[in-house]
Amino acid sequence: AVLSGTLGAVIRAKAWTLHRGKKCGFKEDTTAPAGVDYDMWLGPAPERPFTPNRFHYNWHWFWDYGTGELGNWGVHMLDIARWGLGVELPTRVSASGGKLYFRDDQQTPDTHLVHYTFPGKTITWEHRLWSTHGIEGRSAAAAFYGENGTLVVDRGGWKVYDSSDAKAVDGGGQPAAHHRNFIDCVKSRKRPVADIEVGHVTSTLCHLGNIAYRLDRAIAFDPETNSFGPDREAAQLLGREYRKQWELPAV
Repeated sequence: AVLSGTLGAVIRAKAWTLHRGKKCGFKEDTTAPAGVDYDMWLGPAPERPFTPNRFHYNWHWFWDYGTGELGNWGVHMLDIARWGLGVELPTRVSASGGKLYFRDDQQTPDTHLVHYTFPGKTITWEHRLWSTHGIEGRSAAAAFYGENGTLVVDRGGWKVYDSSDAKAVDGGGQPAAHHRNFIDCVKSRKRPVADIEVGHVTSTLCHLGNIAYRLDRAIAFDPETNSFGPDREAAQLLGREYRKQWELPAV
């Protein structure tokens, strides 16, 4: 509907996830479980005492290892929004939100809104980890707002609203199609529908949203050079200081 022109001019998309997350509480430092090579698990991340709150799954919510819900769910929904809108990397990113609900060890925001500016188009991301009333009636999805209608896409399918020829399609077979495409490409050595370069661009959107949030200000990005230009403060968050003996080799 977006690419075919059915919706007319589409200049805005939104992606989101809203659900009730779990509090992890406050945990004391302890020793790693038997059989766990904690040094290997840390890899290049800073050396810290072991705590269960930074281990299985909860590592998502700490900046040393994870990217919060934006990198967890956002990468999936933003990929749909970016693909449908036909954009690559943004020129400006702003963010707001914070850890407003959870009172625990988590560092990443439970409430996060990110605005991405592209030439002539915009994408907005939102997540709320303490609410169950979804946007457009869906807990995790992407929506395209056009002059002739609105298209909403989630893992269950898609539906067009406000159009004279509104349609709906069940998308329950999407995971199987992706798996089939990947297996076929392993055999044929062809590029999959969503290859590593596609993943890189969408992942970059997540990183940029987190950088804007952590700096608490808008950031300008140059898609041509993949850099922040003279903004050294933002540039420092594009990488990390690797733990000794885990540094990346110079190429």
